[in-house]
Amino acid sequence: MLGAPEVLVRSCRGGTAWVAPALEELTRSGQRVLGVATRPTSSQRSEDGLTLLGLIGLEDPPRRDVRDALHRCRAAGIAVAMVTGDHPDTARAIAVEVGLIEPDGLVVDGPDLPADVAALGALLDRADGAVVARVTAGDKLRIAAAMRARGHVVAMTGDGVNDVPALREADVGVAMGASGSDVARESADLVLLDDRLSTVVAAVELGRATFANIRRFLTYHLTDNVAELAPFAAWALTGGRFPWPSASCRCWPSTSAPTCCRLSHSAPSLRTDRSASCAGGRSWTAVCSSARSACSGSPRR
Repeated sequence: MLGAPEVLVRSCRGGTAWVAPALEELTRSGQRVLGVATRPTSSQRSEDGLTLLGLIGLEDPPRRDVRDALHRCRAAGIAVAMVTGDHPDTARAIAVEVGLIEPDGLVVDGPDLPADVAALGALLDRADGAVVARVTAGDKLRIAAAMRARGHVVAMTGDGVNDVPALREADVGVAMGASGSDVARESADLVLLDDRLSTVVAAVELGRATFANIRRFLTYHLTDNVAELAPFAAWALTGGRFPWPSASCRCWPSTSAPTCCRLSHSAPSLRTDRSASCAGGRSWTAVCSSARSACSGSPRR
């Protein structure tokens, strides 16, 4: 039987005094630890009368780009928390190694999480990072709900079946594409094909750049169109009593001449009156809206 050493010890028969110091040594070095136990075949329940055979330490080092990704997250105003099922000492060692927390940073054991949602959110809502170890699927769901209740946009990453409730609860569920289970990928909003945190950071940067460009585009066109539509709106709202200038001039490219000038009035009919010449020998075509228009003289550059 394989399982968490501190859980297996409770069902084992004597000779387990050596487990605590060995477990502490392995977990503080950042290793994942599994306990191996056996039981007599005559036992009716698998949890009764276990004999602990030993501990297995598994080294799973973090990716090299995690530290830089966390630094970019903080620079972008994104708070990161580690929620894991590993031993608290293992989680602390990994979090300190990648720069998520300081050696004396917050590490909370899953069974010690507050039952109240508001208290849970206040405990984990930290800009300097937090670590929650030995969590269950229900704990992950409560953490996502607590952070959303505090007004945060929550993104949860996961790869297993036990992560599905939290992926659905979060604003953005991110599943691992290479190592994740099928049910996690189906439940998530996004799937990381390379299973890298740096990809999430790059996606956030591109999304913010796109949003900023759209906002600039709309701001420019709204201010430009308001300036153009204001006289027409004033004319319509005043029933035509708004005074108009006698003529307005606009220029546009022409196939027959380098530049053209249009003189327009309120009357809808247009006719070609005559041509004038400007400095430099360029020809301008004056299009007048009524016989009263004076189209003489050279237009401005």
